[in-house]
Amino acid sequence: MLKTSGYYIYAIWIIIAFSVGLSIYSSWCGLGLTYDSFDYLAASESFKENLKLTNHNGSPYIFHAPLFPVLLSLFGEYPNNFFPIFNTAICIVTLLQLFKFLKEYFRNKFLFLIGYASISLNVGFQMIHNFLWTEPIFLLLFVFHNHFLLRFLKSEKRVNYWLLICMAFLMGLTKNTGFFIILSTSGILLFYSKTSIFKSSVIYILSGSIGFVLWNVFVLIFYNGEQMFQNNEFLIGVDVNFINYTDIISRWFLPGFIPYLYRMLFLITVIVIFFIMLKKEKVPIQIKIFLIQFLAYLLIMIVVIRVDKDEIERLLSIVGPWLFIALIMTLELRWKNIGFALRRWILVLLTVWVCYIGFRSINNSIGWHNGNCTIKKSR
Repeated sequence: MLKTSGYYIYAIWIIIAFSVGLSIYSSWCGLGLTYDSFDYLAASESFKENLKLTNHNGSPYIFHAPLFPVLLSLFGEYPNNFFPIFNTAICIVTLLQLFKFLKEYFRNKFLFLIGYASISLNVGFQMIHNFLWTEPIFLLLFVFHNHFLLRFLKSEKRVNYWLLICMAFLMGLTKNTGFFIILSTSGILLFYSKTSIFKSSVIYILSGSIGFVLWNVFVLIFYNGEQMFQNNEFLIGVDVNFINYTDIISRWFLPGFIPYLYRMLFLITVIVIFFIMLKKEKVPIQIKIFLIQFLAYLLIMIVVIRVDKDEIERLLSIVGPWLFIALIMTLELRWKNIGFALRRWILVLLTVWVCYIGFRSINNSIGWHNGNCTIKKSR
């Protein structure tokens, strides 16, 4: 565990302040609203009026999980006026919990700062806190979920297990895709828990997904199964999905003006080096968990759900942080075995990478700010 003292803790607070400052700036004139946002707002209004969930076009609210509009209904007549403050609070709590959680698994302060900054300043993280979306709440639940998951696997205490199930239950009611995380975590418990398979894995998936299942059964019975998972044609458009997802992921590391082929070659190189490093070391459980969750989610999304490319950054925002942390943790495993000269160059490259992430987020935040303020002035 890292010691929180000296210049290191000041660097952490600077990262948090910069990340929160970007979030406040981008949503200064109000949160961005998309088609989904209008559905969330309309459903919250209909829930307050008659305890029913209805989209802004009058159709039944059946394509999204139900928890978010119910939460919005608690914010009075104009939830969008108050939700920017709530979103900022969620951002702060998420960053603080990430710090508290991840410092337990790092030994090198600089590598931890790189990993923490790569999450806090990432475009996906900033984007979801600029719009009226479900992702900020989901990511916070996901952070607590993995916190309790690792604590349970370490100590097998019941309190951590039931808190883990509570987080999974809320995640399933916040986003339908939360079920994919529940599935992957069930597999993790199946292979890595010290207790019986029934207690660790089966009870988790049955209890954690019950809200998701009941909601979709309700839609299936009363609305002829017109929810998102019923209408997807599996394995159709996988090639396009693969290109779009890998294109977005490669932009996390290299600028978009670099041709896709070169960015893919870079990704493949990183993956090969990554697995060579893992092969030579005893891999800690946290790296395995973060990788399994990211890869399982990515694979299922590519195969099951066909989406527009513009939606992919949003969809990956909830799992991207775990990929960054897994990569940096893997580098830390081999850090002492790397020569001093090579380490110096790696530190330079990592610093440049974090600067790239930061400048990318600043550029997008300026665009979101200007767009939101222009819309506000035109009303």
